Parts: sequence; C-alpha cells; structure tokens
Amino acid sequence: MYKLGEPILYEKLSWDEAAQFGLEPGIILVCPGGLEQCGPHLPMDTPSCINFEICKRVSARLNIPVLPKIRPAVSGPHGSFPGTVSVQPLTLTGYVYDVVRSCIMESNFKQILLFSGHPWNLGPLLSVRDNIRCDYRDVQIRLINWWNFHPEVARLVLQDTPSVQMMTSNKASTSCMLAIAPELVNMDLARELQVDTPEVPTFWDARTDQISITGAIGASITEATAEFGEEILSLATEKLTEMLTKAMKEQPRYHRRVKHPGCPF
Repeated sequence: MYKLGEPILYEKLSWDEAAQFGLEPGIILVCPGGLEQCGPHLPMDTPSCINFEICKRVSARLNIPVLPKIRPAVSGPHGSFPGTVSVQPLTLTGYVYDVVRSCIMESNFKQILLFSGHPWNLGPLLSVRDNIRCDYRDVQIRLINWWNFHPEVARLVLQDTPSVQMMTSNKASTSCMLAIAPELVNMDLARELQVDTPEVPTFWDARTDQISITGAIGASITEATAEFGEEILSLATEKLTEMLTKAMKEQPRYHRRVKHPGCPF
C-alpha cells in the first residue's frame, strides 16, 4: 500500500499496484549503491543511503516507485580496508540488467532511471544502459550519478575533492549522512585528507588504500554539518524532480517503423 505524498517503495506494493505504476506513469527509479568502507566515521551503507534518500524524496513528489537499494556493488577499488563487500563488474552488470529486465517484462515499465550512488559502478551501469537500449528499443533509459548530475549539485558535493573518484566520505557525503542518519556518524573519528597535493597520484585510477590511510578523502571533512547535508539533499531533490517532470513526457522524435523510409526495398 502507498499514500500520496509519501515515497512509493516498490517492495511495499501489491502486484496489481505495481502493474498500474508500469502503465501510468511507466517510470521507475533504480538505485545501485555499495557496501564499503567509508572511513572510520561513516557506515558502510553510505553509498546506498544518499542516492536512495534523494530518490525517495523524488518518489514522494512525483508519485513514482523506487526499487530497494541495490548492494553490494563494485567496491574492489577501495583496496584492503576491512568491511568492504564487493562484486565483480560483470556480476553487477548482469544483476542490474536482470532487475531492469524484470521491470520491463513483468510490469511494463518503459522509462528507467539508473541513479548511481558510487563512482566505481559507472562501467557496469553503462553496460546495463547500452544492453537495454539494444534489447528493448521502446524503452527509455538514463544513467546519472547523484553527485554530479547537475552543475549546482556538483559544485556543492565536490568542493573539497579534485575528482569524482576521490569523493569518498568527503564533507558532502558526511554532511548528507548527518542529515539522513546522524546516529550512524561518529564525527570524533573524522579526519581530513587533502588530495590535490603533488604527492598524491591523480592521473591513474588508484585504489583508495593507495591514497588514504583512513579510507576517507576530503579536505574539509571535519566541517561537515547536517544543515549542509540537507542543503545538498534538498537541491538534488529539486533538480531531479524538475528533470524527471519533463523527461516523463518526453517522446522519441521518430518512432520505430517496420521499414526505414529511406530504404528502397
């Protein structure tokens, strides 16, 4: 069961409710995250909590369903830190593809948003996107990352890190978790790590344990606040809601034909 104005959690729906959402509006939110070390001050669920929180807020605004968190994911690049649970990129590709395929085949969803919560999921999720585009020509699919899908969001999230691969447990992520689940954050253990200095490798895609002793990366982690986290979450929710409001009405310029009009036979 669901109520208007509240997040529509897919796992709480009955089958006939799921079928109705597949018909109208026909869009579903998919949130691949991760289960990995995020420094000594944050829970390992952090990469899954933030994108899922944004999608829940959008779900409540637009009356569209959101699937449960997808985790673990591709967290092997975190290296030797204990606690991390990771799957191979091919495993994540296959798993998420099957999830999306089920939404299409069983419930007729025609618009799929992959809203990623973790940078190292990019390759597998691009493969999911492209395979769905090849296999289901009438389905519209898009992959975006929660931290940089809009320039205003990226400006806030990445202000103390030089790249999206080096945003683990930074000020923004920590602040978001303080807003979402403050009881899971231990700021007494937060430590800062400047990552734009010459001794830190930034050309190669290094593992986290090659550039951070604590597993956290960010030049101003200790300045994190719940208020800043709420600012980020609210902005991301607003921008994603605006984007999806338009996207849900978007139709292909040309529809697939039995025969291409330019073909002479």
